[in-house]
Amino acid sequence: MTGWIPDVVPDAVVASSWGNTIRDRTITPFTNAAARTAAGITWKDGMFTWLADVERLEVFDGEAWRPVGPHTMGVRRVPFAAVNAITNPSTYQPLQAGADRTALTLSFPKYAADTVLVIHFVGQWACSSGAYSQRWQQGLRMNGPGAVNVDIDLTIINPVGVGYTAPFRFIGQSGNAVVTGLAAGTFTFEPVVKVTAGAVWNYYNGDDYIAYTVTETMQ
Repeated sequence: MTGWIPDVVPDAVVASSWGNTIRDRTITPFTNAAARTAAGITWKDGMFTWLADVERLEVFDGEAWRPVGPHTMGVRRVPFAAVNAITNPSTYQPLQAGADRTALTLSFPKYAADTVLVIHFVGQWACSSGAYSQRWQQGLRMNGPGAVNVDIDLTIINPVGVGYTAPFRFIGQSGNAVVTGLAAGTFTFEPVVKVTAGAVWNYYNGDDYIAYTVTETMQ
């Protein structure tokens, strides 16, 4: 990119070099990244585009597109149905295959290796079998470059005392995590659950939900 552009002399014809420079400094909108690639434009270092599908401003750094500032993606699913029951998940298990699991699986592009991922999770659910005194945990399973089935702890319900038997509802839960040391590339996330002893983890009421966001930002 050039430096400061001289003012246009009144009534002068605008030269192509001046007009092209102005063009290169505008923000070009595209429906999505695929449409930007299909445009076949030779991009220059410092050019900007706007992607309408993810509502994100990106800058070309001479090699690849990067978001301007932190970029966030997230998913939310409400309500859940009874088919989400998972029996005896003593180790982290994903939701049953189906629409809920698909809707809550996030594909997240990490643009640089020198950034971190900040995860925020909220949810509300119920249990149809088991005791409230058991330890219930919710997390996300991450897969991507150098990370295979990495389970990230996000919420833990660990009541003290005898508790009471199901069915019962947990109060709304939330949790956060920061993941460092990841390469650039595409990562997928999906909810996983476990409990300390035999029980059924369930989402079966109309107001049960899961929502989470992933943000790439500088350390």
